Amino acid sequence: MHPTDLEITDYVDGSLSTAAGTAGEDRAAVDQHLERCPDCRALVADFLDLRRTAAALQLEERTPFRILERGYAIVYDSSGKVLRSADQVDIGDDIAVRLARGELDATVRAKKKST
Repeated sequence: MHPTDLEITDYVDGSLSTAAGTAGEDRAAVDQHLERCPDCRALVADFLDLRRTAAALQLEERTPFRILERGYAIVYDSSGKVLRSADQVDIGDDIAVRLARGELDATVRAKKKST
């Protein structure tokens, strides 16, 4: 008997119990089944590919350049250091603003404290 899709996904996620007496097939039983069932091995491979793809997409969404696509910017001082506070620059300092598509050169004209 084939494991269910849920048992296969639990197997892939590592949450399928190795203890005997669990509901459905335990991990050892799925291991044995996979040794003799190419269809289920292919299903496990598909789930692993899906999991890797989902993880890569999540990681890609968190890269700084993806964040820029959502309207954020990275601001650098004249030496190329990332600015995190207005206190890091003085009025008249040159700064660079990195956008999703391009970069701006700017000069600090005023500073405001965050509230």
